[in-house]
Amino acid sequence: LLSNSLSTVEMHPFARHLYTSLAFSTMTTPKSSRPLIRGIVFDMDGTLTVPNLDFTEMYRRCRVSPSDDILTAISNMPESQAAEARAIIDEMEEEGRRTLQLAPGALELGQWLRHHNIPTGLVTRNTAKTVEWMVERLWVSEPGMVPFYPAISRDVEDVPHKPDPASLAIIAKEWGSDLDNGLLMVGDSIEHDIVFGKNAGVSTALVNDVKNCG
Repeated sequence: LLSNSLSTVEMHPFARHLYTSLAFSTMTTPKSSRPLIRGIVFDMDGTLTVPNLDFTEMYRRCRVSPSDDILTAISNMPESQAAEARAIIDEMEEEGRRTLQLAPGALELGQWLRHHNIPTGLVTRNTAKTVEWMVERLWVSEPGMVPFYPAISRDVEDVPHKPDPASLAIIAKEWGSDLDNGLLMVGDSIEHDIVFGKNAGVSTALVNDVKNCG
């Protein structure tokens, strides 16, 4: 699938860089065992969108150590403290939605994948509200684009957050696909995205720094 020509879409350097990463992921093994990418699952912040949340401030206001996972830490707080922390995060995410932008080249890459009928899913630690805002205002508003499916946010009940691989298993089942290296997880965090993909047994691609791809 990823050997098709790029000539159908004029790609921004970020999209071309990610395309190269995706293509390389299919060419690092002998041809006989080379995986055919059947679908791609994206992270959101720092991958599809430009990072615009001050996580240092978020951790400080929620009184969580920078060395801890903030969602796990909040889940272990007394309910009154957890409610206060969740309200802080909701407030900061609401402000972030006002300035949310797609990463340079993300839309071009999405159009290329759509043109080649490669399904795309989304797994993020953002809220469902933020995911819906991004998809409706920045993604499907462009000609020919369709929503990510499935799109799994932290609000989906009974599905543990990344890097637990449960959400990738859900996506593979929805796509009627095996959970193997024919699926690709793309993200900017080694801890939350690459380890997530490795835990599920799928291929992975790391987006180094969206901010440096402008």
